[in-house]
Amino acid sequence: MRWIYWKRNGGTTPRLCLPSSSRQGSRVGIKWSASSFGAAKFNVNSAARRKLGLAGFGGALRDHFGKILMLFSRSLGIMDSNEPELKAIVMALQIYACSRWRNLFSLIVELNSRTVISWWFNHTNRPRKFWVDLYKTIDAICLKLNCVAFDNVFREANNLVDALVNGDTGRNSLLQVC
Repeated sequence: MRWIYWKRNGGTTPRLCLPSSSRQGSRVGIKWSASSFGAAKFNVNSAARRKLGLAGFGGALRDHFGKILMLFSRSLGIMDSNEPELKAIVMALQIYACSRWRNLFSLIVELNSRTVISWWFNHTNRPRKFWVDLYKTIDAICLKLNCVAFDNVFREANNLVDALVNGDTGRNSLLQVC
């Protein structure tokens, strides 16, 4: 599903829509696809060894031609398997909000966690332990940006970031490549 979060007419009230599902059909032949002209995609992913284990996250920002604009990854230590996915979204939004691309492209954030997507738009299901630090940060950054869409994709459409994260759960510092 793609959820779009945007400001309308300069107001502060976010608007949401649910136009289509990206997760229909078979997984055979699934691969990453570029965004439409004028949009950039930030693919994010996380990895955690077991439900509570060594975790990390990462992301890749690409323009509408598929050119990689930035990569990041980081080890997070021991934590619940869902927390790194939220932290990856926060990092991607923070990087994008401070980047020169902010004024050039609208943003699509792609992730493969239906659980996190469902928490994002159904506030009553959000775990309280993530409320203050993570959800409020995501909400605040989205309100500052003109248009942010969140898209749920299959892991196969997120191979670059999946490989980046799974090879990096032991890194002690943030890796950024511009």
